[in-house]
Amino acid sequence: MKKAFELSVLCDCEIALIIINNNNKLVQYASTDMDKILLKYTEVGIWFSAVWTLNASFLNSTVSPTKAAEMQISRI
Repeated sequence: MKKAFELSVLCDCEIALIIINNNNKLVQYASTDMDKILLKYTEVGIWFSAVWTLNASFLNSTVSPTKAAEMQISRI
């Protein structure tokens, strides 16, 4: 927990840490509101997945990764 706090201060970022041990004990730390961090993660995750999930036609073609990502973004 101490390292997570230090990382949030040094990097000026939000940190959410969730630990579940072998006995199913939950320990969590958040540098700010945990719910807000998880909501941001979910929103970024959906966008990231949509942008970087390239179908086989892009992977097997001569389209550059940058162009393929731009084409995926335009579909959103």
